[in-house]
Amino acid sequence: MILAGAGALHSWHSRNLYVQAALLSEAFNITSPVKLRVADHYVTQGVMPHDNADADLPRPDSIFGTSVKRVAINRGGVIMVDFDEEIGAQAMAFTPTISTVSG
Repeated sequence: MILAGAGALHSWHSRNLYVQAALLSEAFNITSPVKLRVADHYVTQGVMPHDNADADLPRPDSIFGTSVKRVAINRGGVIMVDFDEEIGAQAMAFTPTISTVSG
């Protein structure tokens, strides 16, 4: 009985890790062009965009995927990824940093 429980726990844990990895992968793929827009805005304007329109991107709910519900740019160029409720309505943030190191 203990072995069966441990096996079930391991199986659940492995599935949970797989789901998390899939969510991260989708978030990274969907936000790649968004990250470029944030960087381009900073290079051309000297400041981070404060929303999707400022970065010349569609509305947040127009950028989505299988598990990604929406992608929004917040003040400071922070990219917020909201996931579907089916997986617990989780969110993820990509925060841009400015490097003063050249080369």
